[in-house]
Amino acid sequence: MALSYSEFKKKEIKQEGKIEVLREMINDGKSLEDIRHMNKYLKLPEEVKE
Repeated sequence: MALSYSEFKKKEIKQEGKIEVLREMINDGKSLEDIRHMNKYLKLPEEVKE
């Protein structure tokens, strides 16, 4: 199924946000364990989180 441009941009922005969260965790000196856990959480399908 093709995405409209605005839907694509929204998904792209969500992805950027996830990357930013992980980057901040690394900068805050979080343990690798915490970062891995957060990364798993961020990979959940959008329907599960909402």
